[in-house]
Amino acid sequence: MARKASDHRAGITRSAAADGGHLAARALIIAEDGRFRHVVSHRLQKAGFGVETTDDGIEALSAAHRDPPDLIVVDHIVGWLDVGYMLTRLTGDLRTAGVPILLLAPIVDRVLARTCHGLGVTYMVKRAPRRRARPGLGNVPRTNAKTPRTRRV
Repeated sequence: MARKASDHRAGITRSAAADGGHLAARALIIAEDGRFRHVVSHRLQKAGFGVETTDDGIEALSAAHRDPPDLIVVDHIVGWLDVGYMLTRLTGDLRTAGVPILLLAPIVDRVLARTCHGLGVTYMVKRAPRRRARPGLGNVPRTNAKTPRTRRV
């Protein structure tokens, strides 16, 4: 079974697998997208991690410094805080310097990838969801597509 507790003032949600009263490892997930947080936390819980999630970079920094986790997973958007700044703060502090950090981005951003490489952060491109075709439309052209004009003789 899993137990959940939340600190509504800080916007941080914790959930942990109850395994004899102790946790093997804790992960902090920092993401603005709720679906992303849900999917990643579900997969980490299945792997045996206790999970703490937040959608704001400032809250994440204070949570990581207060009680350093064993793993930090960061989405490319973390509120209004710059991701590069947040990663620099996490890797520069002695309390969180040894914590593995995984940054997930939807596209390859060479500048962000270089920043991550310089800080020792793992940079991965997450797979974008496939677009589903709407049933019954077939190969209907887009409305904004230009159609060739025919000449009248």
